[in-house]
Amino acid sequence: MTLQEVQVDRLGDHLDRLRARTSGSYVSTHASAWAVWEAFCDHHGLDPENPTGEQLVAFVQARARAGVGYAVLAGALGTIRLGIEGTTSLKEASALSVAAQRHLSDLHYAGWFAPVAQAPVLTVGQVRAMVERSSDPLDRFLVAVTYLAGLRVSEWTQIRIEHAQVDARGLVMWLPATKTGTWQKARIQPLGGTSFDVVELARAWLAQRGVDPGPLVRNSRGGALTYDQVAQRLRRCAAAAGIGEFSTYSLRRSMAVHADLLGLKASRIQRRLRHSARGQTYRRYLEPLLALMDRQGAAAYYLNGAAVSSAAVPVSSVSGHARAGKYAFAAGSIEELLEGVCVPSLRVPKPLVDVADSTVRAGRRQFRAWARWCRDNNCDPSDPPTPALTRWVTQRAQLVDAVSVASELSSLRIGFLDATGIEYPPGWEQAQIVATSASRAVRAARAPRYKSRPATDEDRWLVCEAALPGPPPLEWARVCLAWAGGARESLQITALRHTTAVVFVDGRECVLPAGPYGLLDPVGAAAMLPIGEKIAVSGPQSEETVRAAGLAHSRALRDRLAVVLVAGSGTRASDIARARVEGVRQAPGGLAVMLRVAKGRRPSRTGRDRLIWAPHRPGSMDPVEAWNAWASWHPASAHGPLLPADVSADQGKPLTAAAVSHLLTAAIRAGGIPDLSAYGFRYGRAQEMHEQGLNDETIAEALGHDDLETTRGYIQTFDPFSLLEEEQTS
Repeated sequence: MTLQEVQVDRLGDHLDRLRARTSGSYVSTHASAWAVWEAFCDHHGLDPENPTGEQLVAFVQARARAGVGYAVLAGALGTIRLGIEGTTSLKEASALSVAAQRHLSDLHYAGWFAPVAQAPVLTVGQVRAMVERSSDPLDRFLVAVTYLAGLRVSEWTQIRIEHAQVDARGLVMWLPATKTGTWQKARIQPLGGTSFDVVELARAWLAQRGVDPGPLVRNSRGGALTYDQVAQRLRRCAAAAGIGEFSTYSLRRSMAVHADLLGLKASRIQRRLRHSARGQTYRRYLEPLLALMDRQGAAAYYLNGAAVSSAAVPVSSVSGHARAGKYAFAAGSIEELLEGVCVPSLRVPKPLVDVADSTVRAGRRQFRAWARWCRDNNCDPSDPPTPALTRWVTQRAQLVDAVSVASELSSLRIGFLDATGIEYPPGWEQAQIVATSASRAVRAARAPRYKSRPATDEDRWLVCEAALPGPPPLEWARVCLAWAGGARESLQITALRHTTAVVFVDGRECVLPAGPYGLLDPVGAAAMLPIGEKIAVSGPQSEETVRAAGLAHSRALRDRLAVVLVAGSGTRASDIARARVEGVRQAPGGLAVMLRVAKGRRPSRTGRDRLIWAPHRPGSMDPVEAWNAWASWHPASAHGPLLPADVSADQGKPLTAAAVSHLLTAAIRAGGIPDLSAYGFRYGRAQEMHEQGLNDETIAEALGHDDLETTRGYIQTFDPFSLLEEEQTS
């Protein structure tokens, strides 16, 4: 029996019949995924062919915590379905894996899966340091060629020595297989006298390797480097250069960004990246970051060729989105993995598996309102007569806006499906026609049809000033200092230096160093208290009491960050609520926040991440200053929500979109701004970019729109005849 047959036998009876009608690679892929599931079951003493829904949810939780991506987890659930139910497709609501698939969607919408489509962009100096600080000829060669040729890591694994030619004119390689074709040519010109001289680097590697046939880049045993081996070598070079934010695509994307800043045409960059003629090179690699940033500032920053002076960091600390190990699982029992997860709530009808949890909650609220209406009208809300839904739409239209009625009807369909398992309530088609027609009529009658006037710079300043917090409370300073010094009765500050504070604690002198962050920093606390004055202490303090004393200031800094980001970027409250700490990037000209999840982004949809770009603004409106104030005070970890709902803990659930909107509305009210709603900042940002001369595509990127018509509707001075003029001149 072959190894493949052994693997297939592990999958149960359902995969036996696949041998005759599917390819070997298809069977091997499922067998590999099943082996991971089987390893999880062996560890926890479970039967892999007879699991429960709770066990499948725990499997998803354990793999997600270990850093496994969404696509791998979704594929694993498909394999488990194939091995147990005989099909990779999700069946009805009674299917065993519905709860696990729903939990995977919830993790996606919570922003659990870190951004990977947008690799961190490096400066020229950082790439140079990666080459210069490596002593291995192969590593130096890999870094320089990956950067200059814009290679994908996967393209390295198939290049043989006969596919490459190096001479005084440079390096030429023929790539056997790429994502867009076979036998594509990559040519790099010599850069003599620089760290990127591929002629010198290639000859140094070939002198060590030899010229015998075989893979161009190979390991010590003569075999071709695998994807993971190439990626690990690149990460090792990044660690040696002191680069903490790096992914395997960083060198490829950095080359495209640098070429664009140097003025190369998009067509040349496209050819260098080996993209098809219809490929979205500009949008995927350059937009929206550089189109929204100050290009002069970006060029000065990214094209700086000075080698970085940062100290080396451990390879394990490089946040390079490395692929998790095949058998990587988070530790803990099934009960510990399921802590905080309500499995019964995950058992939903099949059409709701990939719907955002906020959408499902809105549907449930709307169904409760519908049920009250049905009781008042003597009908069953789960099985109403056909005309009832149309009557409800007509009555609602007399009370609220017709556009709102259409939205409520869509939410009601979700709630009806959740409550009954039936996708469409009786009379749905007729009610939808009535609601949609009324909504269109209202939209057409509005001139203009905006929810608010556009916000101005003065509005932004007033809102951000209203959200500006005061200093931390003195009570926090006393508690923090007493906790750090271990005081039980009294303390007295005698000297204050930049990084230390000299304090008499209960009559004995001690030197307190600065804390890890502002909330637990005794030096910052000592700076708020008078020197020489004896301060009474009411017993020993703990870290929990310090957090409690600084809780109000923590919330104020978080709320200010939310207000500044929404007011300055024009993003949706729901999008910033999904933001994660690992997506924050300080860039020339402002603060960038990468989002894996945004409005309309289904879990199964792939592509580059959405960017929230908050440009630099003066004074209290500056997003970078607001972020630094929050991150330096609160224990901002490398992972977790950007705006945590519970600021007393390091991580947890994020603020809801409603909470973010409430913060902005409260700041508008506190600033005394008339005729403005939270949506006015979204209109104002669109108007601002339009007046700056940015094209509609760039504005759509900034606002997160897929349809340019939606974007043009946000610009209140948009001239539709300008499109005719552009068409005539093109």
